Amino acid sequence: MSESEQQADGRIIYFLTIQIVEEVYVRPLGFTRMFYKFAFAESEAIASALARRYCQAHKLTPKRITMSRSVQQALDLYCYPEQILRDRPLARLWRGEVVVERSDIPKLLDIGATCETHLRDDVYLFVAPEPVAAQLNGEGSPDCIGMLKPWMAASARSGRQCGLATE
Repeated sequence: MSESEQQADGRIIYFLTIQIVEEVYVRPLGFTRMFYKFAFAESEAIASALARRYCQAHKLTPKRITMSRSVQQALDLYCYPEQILRDRPLARLWRGEVVVERSDIPKLLDIGATCETHLRDDVYLFVAPEPVAAQLNGEGSPDCIGMLKPWMAASARSGRQCGLATE
């Protein structure tokens, strides 16, 4: 088991193929009755339950859910870890190295992020609770803001207390 998995309380990332009764539009697939998700769970049964809960929340009827263990088990290498289906937060705080103009710092502070360290010219280390990180990583976030990653996964890869490799 990798260090990232050990820090994740024994949970594994599963790749899910979800077939549904309805036809929906999914980017970039177009109209389809099948789409793909990732789940972060202790077992395949829990991953399947998370997928069913996701379908129920989106008023979809699952026809078949298949899964396999994801090839990539390091959470910090996923582009949108906040979109991975799970039953509890990935980490208490999310951290990110972001490049911002000084005038844009209030935008981050207004939505609940806090500046932890000034690394170098216009590069800051921000921390935020997961809901704020999801907002920053989601659509419509300010263009100036970089992505926040889960501290647990980032620290496992970098081995640094702050959770970021800044080379």
